[in-house]
Amino acid sequence: MSATSEKSMAIGEVSERTGLSAHTLRFYEQQGLLVESVRRDSAGRRTFSEQEVGWLRVCARLRDSDMPLPDIRRYAELVRQG
Repeated sequence: MSATSEKSMAIGEVSERTGLSAHTLRFYEQQGLLVESVRRDSAGRRTFSEQEVGWLRVCARLRDSDMPLPDIRRYAELVRQG
C-alpha cells in the first residue's frame, strides 16, 4: 500500500488502538518521541498512519519498562538516522 492510499487515523482512534490517551499522544509529539512528523488534515487535526501506531506501541512498551523520556527521544533520533 502506498503512503498516499494508506489509511489515516484520527487521534481518538490511535488512542483506542495504543491505550495511550490523546493528551499523552500530543505530549509524545511535543517531546520529539515520534520518528516522523505528525501530519495534519485540512482542518489541522493530527492524522496517524499504521506505521506511526506501531511506533507508538514501541514507545508505550519502552515507558512500561521505565525507560526515561530522554532515552526514548534519543532512540527515536537513532531510528530517524537509520
